[in-house]
Amino acid sequence: MGIWSAPRRRMATGMVAVLAVVTVAPASASARVPERAGGASQAAPACKGVTEATLNQWIRNANAGADVRQVVTARPAGCQVTIGAQGLDQLFGRLTLSTTGGRVILHGGDSIFDVQARAVLSVTGFTLSGATNSAVSTTYSTRTTLSDCTISGNSAFFGGGIANSGGAITINNCLITGNTSQGAGGGIANSGATSTLKVVDSKINANNGLYGAGLYNAAGTITLINTEINENSAQGAAAGFVNSSGTATVISSDISRNIMAIDNAGGFSNAGTLNIINSTVTDNRGTAFFNGGILLVSGSRISGNTGGGAGGAINNGGGGTATVADSEITGNKAGGAGGGIANVDGGAVELINTEVTGNTAGEPGGGLANTGGGLVIVSGGTVTGNTPDQCSQVTGCG
Repeated sequence: MGIWSAPRRRMATGMVAVLAVVTVAPASASARVPERAGGASQAAPACKGVTEATLNQWIRNANAGADVRQVVTARPAGCQVTIGAQGLDQLFGRLTLSTTGGRVILHGGDSIFDVQARAVLSVTGFTLSGATNSAVSTTYSTRTTLSDCTISGNSAFFGGGIANSGGAITINNCLITGNTSQGAGGGIANSGATSTLKVVDSKINANNGLYGAGLYNAAGTITLINTEINENSAQGAAAGFVNSSGTATVISSDISRNIMAIDNAGGFSNAGTLNIINSTVTDNRGTAFFNGGILLVSGSRISGNTGGGAGGAINNGGGGTATVADSEITGNKAGGAGGGIANVDGGAVELINTEVTGNTAGEPGGGLANTGGGLVIVSGGTVTGNTPDQCSQVTGCG
């Protein structure tokens, strides 16, 4: 359960499962269903042959000790099962659900899947939408795998789309879009020292939240590989990703066009350990990185980001350390000092073989600014073509 999650339901019990393949066909009822690309919606027929009661029976069978594996054939693709306000029963056992013949939508409920201690859930080929307390909510010692899925149009105070509190979640080839959090993690919230989240070949787009509209991490471990975090909107901190503590590693990914309503991080806010490897952080409204922890950027491009205060690409402060190696910092803008990087409040920055070019600041330090008595070291690379000057209070840089 998330640290801000609502109270959950009591466990239901039932008989041992009989494994089966279920074929579902349309009925006359219809609903509004998000398309995979997000945004638009279309009418969806109700599924015939599988209902909320069917899903609950499978969960009860799993809770009774069966290893339940169900393949649902959608006829036609895109039919919908409507979930009641309380959501499906809590899962304590092992449940595997997959689709064939097209997508099946599970819509509504408190949480659609509420995965409890030591449970194992695998979901492939479904759309999960319309939940009011996270589409998927997990707790400690759980294992959850989501593949070829869409998580869209859900809401919660903590983790609008997915809330992981102590479990292990793997997400493969999924779209997480249009979800909302009134607190942290519009798309996904990950919290607790035992929480692990791995996202591969996926998109976390157009979610909304107060903190970390795309992703929020507190004390857990997150790995993103070949994943987009785009066009998320936040009102408090970091439209793309808040890493408030814990460790996050981003590899071969794109973080772009995220929007902050106030002057804060459009891309990342980091107070833990954040590694950015072979990735792009571009065109965010708000500084690309607001860092007070440990930040490593390697083989990456930070460009086109716009911050209203100090640091268009990186605002490093609060005693944080930032190391940027073999990377490009170009075309960023800051309303204050440090169009490229602003080192404030006693932080430390080291640039290794990095190009800092074409950045613009409203105060001295078009490329680099060291305004808080901290340390900035430039080893190799170039600092050139910045406006109104190259550096401010950086030793060895004019």
